[in-house]
Amino acid sequence: FGTPERPVQKLAILGAGLMGAGIAQVSVDKGLKTILKDTTVEGLGRGQQQVYKGLNDKVKKKSLTSFERDSIVSNLTGQLDYKGFETADMVIEAVFEDIRIKHKVLQEVEAVVPPHCIFA
Repeated sequence: FGTPERPVQKLAILGAGLMGAGIAQVSVDKGLKTILKDTTVEGLGRGQQQVYKGLNDKVKKKSLTSFERDSIVSNLTGQLDYKGFETADMVIEAVFEDIRIKHKVLQEVEAVVPPHCIFA
């Protein structure tokens, strides 16, 4: 294990469902610039709201201030396209468990990510 050869500074997550939004929350909470991508405005909105709610729960428990929450949330970018993926260090796939969708997404992502990008 040890020190990574290239640290992850920008993460992209495919799918803003329960899993994708959960990964996004942990990622932004750790200070990573994170893109959360979904195919619908509604799905993306639910995912972003889930991240906000999770962080807001920490505010209610007094483990974060509202300023810290807002600062953390500012690391999250929600979008419907692949803009910004060209600078991603890692892409995490969290789409529906449908092999056709996964293959399609993989092809689309491979066309835009840099060579060093890790796909998980």
